[in-house]
Amino acid sequence: MTENEPEPGTPRWLAALKRRFAGPIRWGTAVVEFVLALKPVRVFNRYTGHHAPLLAAGMSYQALFAVFAGVYVGFTLAGLWLAANPAVWAALIDLINGFIPGLLQAPGSDEEALVDPDSLIQPLSLGISGIIALVGLVVTSIGWIGATRTAVRGIFRLPNDTTFFLLLTLRDLGMALALGLALVAAAVLSVLSTSALGLLAGALGASTSGAGFVLLSQAVATLLVFVIDTLTLVALFLVISGIQVPGGILWRGALLGGAAMTVLQLLGGSLLGGVAANPLLASFTALIGVLIWFNLMNQLLLMIAAWVATGVDDRRSEITDTVAMRSTAERRVLRATQRVLQAQQELASAMTVAAALTPEHPSTPRAGQSGDPGRSV
Repeated sequence: MTENEPEPGTPRWLAALKRRFAGPIRWGTAVVEFVLALKPVRVFNRYTGHHAPLLAAGMSYQALFAVFAGVYVGFTLAGLWLAANPAVWAALIDLINGFIPGLLQAPGSDEEALVDPDSLIQPLSLGISGIIALVGLVVTSIGWIGATRTAVRGIFRLPNDTTFFLLLTLRDLGMALALGLALVAAAVLSVLSTSALGLLAGALGASTSGAGFVLLSQAVATLLVFVIDTLTLVALFLVISGIQVPGGILWRGALLGGAAMTVLQLLGGSLLGGVAANPLLASFTALIGVLIWFNLMNQLLLMIAAWVATGVDDRRSEITDTVAMRSTAERRVLRATQRVLQAQQELASAMTVAAALTPEHPSTPRAGQSGDPGRSV
C-alpha cells in the first residue's frame, strides 16, 4: 500500500479529501514536527507534563512558613550585632527585599510589609518560646528543602533520594544555614563595595550623589544578586537534589536561571502592583504578595530545572532526533520506556534491600541425604 492509497474500509469521500489535501497535510505535519523538536517547546512539554505549576504551589506554601521561621530566628540571633551596624542592617533588609519583595519593612519606608525587623531585635531565650521557634525553623526548613528536592527530581524523572534520612536532614539543615550566612555575607559585601566606590569617587573628585555613582552602586548590587541566584541554583542541583549534571549544562542552566531570576527580582514591585490595587485583597496585601512571589520564583526554578534536564537528555542521546521526539507518539513511547527503566531500577534496589534484610536459612538437605554429616544413606 502506497502513502496515497487509503486504508481498507475508509469512506470514499474521506479518501478523496486525503488525496486532495495530501500536500497541505504533509506540510502541516512537517511544521508541527519541527516545532515539537525545538528545545524551548520540549522544555515546556516537560514542565507541564510533570505538573510543575502544582508542584510550585506546594513549594510556595512550604517556603512561606520556612521564611517566616528563618526571619524570626535569624534576626533574633543576629539582631543585636546587626543593630550595632546600621549600614549592614539596612543592606541586609534591602537584599532580602530584593529576593522577596514586601517581606521586611525597610527603615524609613511607609510601604506596607509583612514583617517589621525592628521588632525582632531581642535576645532569643532558651525558654519554651525559643525552643518552639528553633524547632519550627528546623521542621519548616526541612519541609521546604524536601519539597524542592522532590519537585526537581520529578522534573528529571528520577525517584526519591534514598540517602539515609538523618544524613539527608543534616545536609538540608546545612544548606539552610549556608543560605542564611550567604545573605549576611552578601550584605557585608554590599556595604564594603559601596564604601569602596565612595572612596574611589572621592579620590577622583566625583560626587557620591551623582547619577553615575548611584547607577554604578545599583549595578554592583544587581551583580551581587545575580551571583547569589546562580550559586543557589548550582547548589540546588548538585547538593540539595543530588543530581549529577555535566558541568557545561549545569553552568549554562544556572547562568540562564540566575539572569532570569535577577530580572524577575528587579521587576518584582511592578509585577506585584496589581495585588495592592485589588480591593478584595487590601486587608492582607503583603501576605498575598509574598505568596504570589514565591509561586512565580518556584515556577521559574522548575522551568530552569526542565531546561537543564532536557539538556542532559540531549547530551545522553547519540542521535538528536531521538530526544527531539519528532511526533507525539514517539514522545509517549519514550516516556513509557523511561518509566519502565525507572521501575526496573526501583525493583532491583528493593530486591537488594530485601535480600540484605532476610536472614540466611540453612539449606534443606537434598533427597537421599541426612542432616547428620557423619551418616550416609
